[in-house]
Amino acid sequence: MIFFANALNINGRIELSDLLKDTKDLGSDAHVYIKSGTSKKSAYIDHKGKFQIKHVDIQNPSVLGVFSRFYEFSSYYVQSHNNSFVICPLPSLDIDLDTFTCDIIGSENYSIKPLSKKIYQEQQSSFGFLSFLMNPMILMTLFSVGAMYLMPKLMNSLDPEDLAEMRKKQKDTQNLNIDISQSLANIFSSSNSDTKTKTK
Repeated sequence: MIFFANALNINGRIELSDLLKDTKDLGSDAHVYIKSGTSKKSAYIDHKGKFQIKHVDIQNPSVLGVFSRFYEFSSYYVQSHNNSFVICPLPSLDIDLDTFTCDIIGSENYSIKPLSKKIYQEQQSSFGFLSFLMNPMILMTLFSVGAMYLMPKLMNSLDPEDLAEMRKKQKDTQNLNIDISQSLANIFSSSNSDTKTKTK
């Protein structure tokens, strides 16, 4: 940025560099501001990097800064001096402006550039193969697929007598289930019949 005083206006522009090659990279909401106590004024930066903060009345030391979501800038001490402005970088925002002094530099000859580019890192959860396998749905799928492929081979590898015995037990179990279902159906039907008889 280059600053110079013109009446009560502060005019300047953002300098391009290898770090900042286009002012659009600053973001659409980038702006320059100056504040003293609770008083604050700001101006947006145009496509050429120029800005103008109008009607600045610096009776007390003020802080000039640049807001950008993507770039870091220093903050600056601003004080009126001989119908001009003294502008110099602040080592810290925690210092007492009333006691801070800096060398008088002609504001029209003062220029700065962005300090650095902000880096936003999104925390991504790492993929764990073990946690993937321990997922209940994955375990159920693997078990079903394994049973589908292994069961026929297991059945073929059994002794014919053992296989016949297993099939007989399966058939007996199925018949038992049918008998139980039939018995329960008879019980419920007889119970309904008794209820209807009592109602009559």
